[in-house]
Amino acid sequence: MLSIPYQTDARGEKFLNLTYRLKKAEPLLPMGHIIATEQLSLGGVFQPKTTIVAQGKIKTERKDGNLIISAKQLQMEFDLKSGWLTRYHYKGRDLMDEHALFKTNYWRALNDNDFGANTPEKLKSWKQVTDSIELLEIRSELIDSLVYVYAAYKMPQVYGQLAMKYCINQRGEMRVSQSFTADTTKKVAVLPRFGMQWIMPAGFEAINYYGRGPQENYIDRNFASHVGIYKQTVDQQYFPYVMPQETGNKTDVRWMEIRNKQGEGLFFTADSTFSMSALHYFDKDLDDGPKRQQRHAADLVKRKQTQVNIDLRQMGVGGINSWGAWPLHEYTLPYKDYSFSFVLKPVE
Repeated sequence: MLSIPYQTDARGEKFLNLTYRLKKAEPLLPMGHIIATEQLSLGGVFQPKTTIVAQGKIKTERKDGNLIISAKQLQMEFDLKSGWLTRYHYKGRDLMDEHALFKTNYWRALNDNDFGANTPEKLKSWKQVTDSIELLEIRSELIDSLVYVYAAYKMPQVYGQLAMKYCINQRGEMRVSQSFTADTTKKVAVLPRFGMQWIMPAGFEAINYYGRGPQENYIDRNFASHVGIYKQTVDQQYFPYVMPQETGNKTDVRWMEIRNKQGEGLFFTADSTFSMSALHYFDKDLDDGPKRQQRHAADLVKRKQTQVNIDLRQMGVGGINSWGAWPLHEYTLPYKDYSFSFVLKPVE
């Protein structure tokens, strides 16, 4: 038995990272070559701060088809026809692309295994509902210097209903709560993912996050990715598979932030661990659609914007029989009720 001395305190969570290296050179392998790694949890709990506290005066008004939320250095706009956030402007800078909607997302770009498993046909209703969710109501109220926005939607393609709730303070800190109610008397396919999508404008390249890494990982492909704090770039999130497909996901994320060269950006955390990705490609750039296309990584054109996915979960990549196998049940999202809450904050 090997005894490893260490000291720790009672704050946060702790991990022990073990690396096994060659003590001497072997054919084709130098001394010190890493042959195995392991990460052991030493206990503790990460406690995210997800409560929004009033910071000063904030107001709302309805004008030109928008619900406008404003404070001294903040302006946010919700489109009253769709119910989605369309503008996030803080301290003189747009932190959301001007042509984007901050909206729910239930679809992922198909991977090679998905085509083998006939996923485009089996799960097509979730792609349809992502693009055509129907607003029933949007309303707001101001309580103790906090703005609350409520939006209700119907999702006939999947016999579901969606309730969105946003709590916003004067500093632009926003708690987002997404609740899906399923009609379990109906037979509906599993969800590819459950989350939200944010598009950032050009210039936001630096990513820091606390979760599994440094390489991409998925719920059925993440044991080799250790929990840690990683500093990367948006470009590093993309892996150039021969066929464009889903890429760049990170699991068991506690928090993540994306910044520009000036240090400005957004910080995300959630009530529980979540999945995230940030790419210079949109889902539609990576997704071949219902049928496989003869495309290659070199055909893609990198965008200046950054697509950020914040997910409760994304289903596994499957392929356990080499190609075409459905992910194991524990790595899918069965059709049922789901709720997901997270917080985003401007950072500088």
